[in-house]
Amino acid sequence: MENDENVCSSHVHSHEKHKDAQNGPITVPLSAVDTYFTANENVIRDLLFDAVRYHSFPAYCVYEPPAHAIWMRRALLNWLREVCEHRNTEVEVLAHTAQLIDRFLQIMPTDKREYQLVGAACFLISSKLKETVPVSVERMVQYTDFSVTRQDLLAKEVTICIALQWNLTGITPLDFIAPSVDFLPCSLELRQLLRRSASHIFMKILHVEGINLYLPGYTAASCILYALQLTVTPDLGESAVGSAARIQRLLGLEACKLREAYQFLLTLFKPGTIELADNVIRVDQCPPPSQGLDQASVELNDLKQRADDTFIDPITPAINGAQLSSSSVCSTTSSSSALSTTRLPSSTGTSGLSVSPLLPENFRTKLLPPQSSSGLSSEKGLQMPV
Repeated sequence: MENDENVCSSHVHSHEKHKDAQNGPITVPLSAVDTYFTANENVIRDLLFDAVRYHSFPAYCVYEPPAHAIWMRRALLNWLREVCEHRNTEVEVLAHTAQLIDRFLQIMPTDKREYQLVGAACFLISSKLKETVPVSVERMVQYTDFSVTRQDLLAKEVTICIALQWNLTGITPLDFIAPSVDFLPCSLELRQLLRRSASHIFMKILHVEGINLYLPGYTAASCILYALQLTVTPDLGESAVGSAARIQRLLGLEACKLREAYQFLLTLFKPGTIELADNVIRVDQCPPPSQGLDQASVELNDLKQRADDTFIDPITPAINGAQLSSSSVCSTTSSSSALSTTRLPSSTGTSGLSVSPLLPENFRTKLLPPQSSSGLSSEKGLQMPV
């Protein structure tokens, strides 16, 4: 009788295991933190070494006036930003794409006829490297409103890989934010909030060319310091000061350069907020035809003057007290919400590589909303939801 009960019991356990196998794999709870990568200075050292290797200054279209070339670069990155929002893509893809574009344009001069093609090809490469399910070539062609062909996109992808010698790795400020925040002496909830806030701050100003003038470590530290200013209450001012000094020592940053990078970041936002400043939005718009080098110099001087007027020393305990909740960080619209998306229409009788001049009336892309993505039409293109 006892043997029969054991047989029945084993049969029941076997049946339960078989039932669980049919329902799906049994999930195993994951650890809240990675014991190796969390607060590991070796990770920081590796990032600092690779950051110098892969860093690139902002690059622009050739044969364009400076002000117009700056606007074209911002418009391209804002279009790619909206593509990421439409696909619900991770932010790392856009940051890596921007770095690939600048690295390629530093090697291969490109005019406006192939500018969007380069951006689309770099996004395709980044998607394959960063996403589990990368974007398809056909969908990327649709995002360009069919201004490029499948053959053009694949050929440009190979050209970029060869030009970069298949060294497609990149280090962006996002790579520094998470491991740096782990060293801050604060609670786990506050570190998570700072990590999300700093990442969101960087993504808001990703398209601004001045950000690339600093190494990723300086940009990441500036974003973390600004997130501290917006999230830490005034009674925790001493903790914020200690955090700033710790980040500076951890990343081996020069105080004067960190101060300069933080000062420049402040000029890109309205004081005490994560809303883009008027001077950034003004440059994002299409410059007038008469705007040239002189006007660009005026804009730069205006940025410097505003930086001197609004600078707040991140090392001092003078915290403004402006609060930034986690919900406001996630719900704030991107900097490209007020901008129309990029459209490089093909000239008549061309294969998609030759495009008409970039003017406000034709620099647009229509994207389908996510719920209508199943019925794509080559005639209407894609319409981006507002």
